[in-house]
Amino acid sequence: MYPVLLNVKLLKRQPDISTVSIDGLYNIRQPINESAVSILELCNGNNSVDEISSQLSMKYNDDYHKVYGMVNGFLAESIKVRLIKMLDKPLPDKIEINTIGNKEYWMPDALIIELTHNCPLDCRHCYLGKKQNHSMDYELLINLINDAEKCGIESIQLTGGEPLIYEYLENVISYLDQKSIKTVITTSGYISNKKLDQIMQYLKLINNQRGYVQVSIDGIEESHNIRRGNSQSYSKAINFIRKMVKNDITVHVASTITKDTLHELFELSLLLKNEGVRVHRIGGVTEMGNAKGNDYYDDEFDDDLKTEIENIKTRIMDDRYRIQGFEESYADQKINLKNCGAGYRFYKISPGFEVYPCPMYDQHIISNYNGLNFSEIIKKGSSKYSGIRWPEKSLCNSCSMLYKCNHCMAEGLRNSKCVSSCQWLNKYYQYKISNSEVV
Repeated sequence: MYPVLLNVKLLKRQPDISTVSIDGLYNIRQPINESAVSILELCNGNNSVDEISSQLSMKYNDDYHKVYGMVNGFLAESIKVRLIKMLDKPLPDKIEINTIGNKEYWMPDALIIELTHNCPLDCRHCYLGKKQNHSMDYELLINLINDAEKCGIESIQLTGGEPLIYEYLENVISYLDQKSIKTVITTSGYISNKKLDQIMQYLKLINNQRGYVQVSIDGIEESHNIRRGNSQSYSKAINFIRKMVKNDITVHVASTITKDTLHELFELSLLLKNEGVRVHRIGGVTEMGNAKGNDYYDDEFDDDLKTEIENIKTRIMDDRYRIQGFEESYADQKINLKNCGAGYRFYKISPGFEVYPCPMYDQHIISNYNGLNFSEIIKKGSSKYSGIRWPEKSLCNSCSMLYKCNHCMAEGLRNSKCVSSCQWLNKYYQYKISNSEVV
């Protein structure tokens, strides 16, 4: 019998645990160990089970019969989950299996690209702060996408500012589709009907790799408009969602909730469900940019918000409508539970091509992509950030700022300035940064 991979896009070796990306209903990325990678690499439709066992027995200098039993057991389980199928005869031409990565440094899964800092709104809680008229150079952006693809990037989030007003948006979406890279667009939905009609055919392309559009709505109409600084922002966002749903484009909504909008949350979430939204992400304000010192957030509100999210889940969440807190958004990425993966499993790229660990992590620039090979940047990020533990209860139980910092390195850095001595910063962050290799 000759095992052959089914719908496998990529095998990715990583220092901690490797992954297999399966091109199926949900683009699953499944963690696997090194033995599994070695077996799957040989499932090309040309190697028999005996040949695979023999090659691995020689590779690892292990008993053939022991290896044969392990291979057979793994293949049986892989057939159950439709990872492989068995052929009676070898394929005339073996399939090409795309394997990248190594055990030395992490290959990232995702990029968050800020196409532009231009935006038609003036949001009170925008983390970017004062508006800047910066947009990405298109040619350099295409180079970045090409380099990122070689390094195993599987998903790219296009954000801003307002990404829908980026001059070359249609070209970028089309190019990502050609590269079979999952595309996510985060937007306010503030766009004219004319412009929306112009770009609709390109927005539909994100369905090909099971991407989605995420729209920001922070309350019912009056509250949302006040937060966004525009009396038409809510109506335009709802209109945008309706047009997306009508065109079968998957829509998520992100809501930044404050103390004075918490009472609206259930009504808002129910409305979004009825509009055809698939996922509602809910969280509080991060105190950076325009939100600094706005008194939107405190420890009691944090508990109240979490309680209300769980209450709404029990009332209206179902198989077609998911509700989650912001902190749950990267649940599928937390293979290494030391941290969320910022700075080595995903990166943020600014319009000026500065590379940051994540959008909220504005304290440190890892590098600048201009003139530097992207693989060198990810080596640098991996050596610096992969071993850092995030702030959590076991480290910071006695700290009054834990409610803000829990499970977020960016918040840990920001709020370390609010205490006389930060145990996490001194013991787990600065030590790792100062002792990491700089490539």
